[in-house]
This record gives sequence, structure tokens and C-alpha cells, in this order.
Amino acid sequence: MRLLESHIVTREAMKAPPAQSALNGNLNSSQTAAVANETLNEMQRNRGGDTVQEDESRYQVSLRRPDSTTAADWTGEVIGPPSVLSLKTVNVLMAGKNRHRFRQDEQKALASRD
Repeated sequence: MRLLESHIVTREAMKAPPAQSALNGNLNSSQTAAVANETLNEMQRNRGGDTVQEDESRYQVSLRRPDSTTAADWTGEVIGPPSVLSLKTVNVLMAGKNRHRFRQDEQKALASRD
């Protein structure tokens, strides 16, 4: 695996605070859940939990099957940090929102996207 281009994306993870606070006006027992929810959400925002960072970097990945001398190596580019899961019949390359499958019984590595 080799990083080709770094690209970290920051996005909002929470809804914006309400325009009218639940703490304004007369409070009664029916508003308890709204007050608690608003307070907990504000605590989360203060801790920096209102945003999420996602790695959408470009990586070059090369796969080789050490148990096969006839299978060709596969090299390609993926978006997001790659990881490989080796199963009984397929190897799965996961990166970001994409999945690539490589059949174990083929002489060539066949890639497919979900």
C-alpha cells in the first residue's frame, strides 16, 4: 500500500441546535426529554463531537497471493484506507465505500466492485 494523495474531509455529524431552546419559557414534566436531549447535544458539541473526519485519500494497493505461482499480482488505486480480508473462497479488499473481490480459484485475480 502506498499513499498517493492525502485528502481528509470534515463534515457535520449532528443536526444544528434548535432555533428555540427547550429551556426558554415554562418548563413542565412533558419537556424533560427535550431538555435532556438538548443539554446532552450541547455537551457533545462543546467536546468537538459535532464534526467527523473521514479519510478519502487515494492509495495504490498491490495484492499478491503467496500460495500461488500462477496467479498474477493485482495493482490498483482505491479511495480510503485499504484493508484485506482473506476468506475461504475469496479475498476482499475494502477501501472507503468500495469492496473488491478476488476469487481464490482463478489463475488471474479478478476484481469486482460492489
